[in-house]
Amino acid sequence: MSNSKTTKTKQKPMQAPDFKQVRKYLKDVYERELLEEFIEAGWSPAELAELARLYLVPGRTYPTALSYQGAVAFGPESSLNKIILAQLRAPGYEMPPFNRPVPPPPTPQDDPDHPDHTPEIRAAVREMALCFKRRRAEREGLPSPDQDVPIARALWKRCFRLINRRGSLERALLFEGLQEYRSVQ
Repeated sequence: MSNSKTTKTKQKPMQAPDFKQVRKYLKDVYERELLEEFIEAGWSPAELAELARLYLVPGRTYPTALSYQGAVAFGPESSLNKIILAQLRAPGYEMPPFNRPVPPPPTPQDDPDHPDHTPEIRAAVREMALCFKRRRAEREGLPSPDQDVPIARALWKRCFRLINRRGSLERALLFEGLQEYRSVQ
């Protein structure tokens, strides 16, 4: 007799479930009646699955029971659902795979790692951050900050926003009262 446990790995679905399976996902009679309205309105299982992707559970790459419950909640006659159905049925639209990764969120503009930041923007932000560090060092009687030390993420974001809001490094430094802390080169 073997004491080893066998674990079944659950396969991720590769295609949209049919309406019979979706009906099992829905908890109450009202949701099932709304599903019938989707069927009568001519929605296909794949179209309903694309609608359910709007309600993805975090960490999933395909719609789950909770996703389908959210998808049918407003019925096929809601304006959002009509727009989505029109987009799915537009000429030339090809239905994407059911189980696909969710794209990562876009990088915020004030993120230090944003790909659109030019070397000039990075230099201006670095200059302003060093001015903030010099002012703090002078106020607290600390030694002058090392220029080679990386700038903290929060300070980088703050400096970027100030420069962006004021339109230039010079105007941002003037507004913040940091002109005297600029490095002399």
